[in-house]
Amino acid sequence: MGTDAGIQRAHPSPGHELQELCTRAGGEGATDISALDCTRSYLQEFERVLEISPDGATTTAALVEAYPASGRLIAAQLGPKVAKGEMTWGWASPT
Repeated sequence: MGTDAGIQRAHPSPGHELQELCTRAGGEGATDISALDCTRSYLQEFERVLEISPDGATTTAALVEAYPASGRLIAAQLGPKVAKGEMTWGWASPT
């Protein structure tokens, strides 16, 4: 992932526009460049945990432990299952 420091956004949003994923002290959601840094950190953690986990459920448990306030349990459940090949997502290409 590249750097986003040169991007000047009025209101960057963390993944899926869920500010709770990237909360600051005091509980408010990040709406500056730190939101992008937080999303990047989440995706890097996803990739790290995915690599060492035997299955989607183990990956989900690790993500929920690392990001308990994310509010996106469904994403933490579906993403690892798809990445581990336990389920498909989207449409299948016609053969």
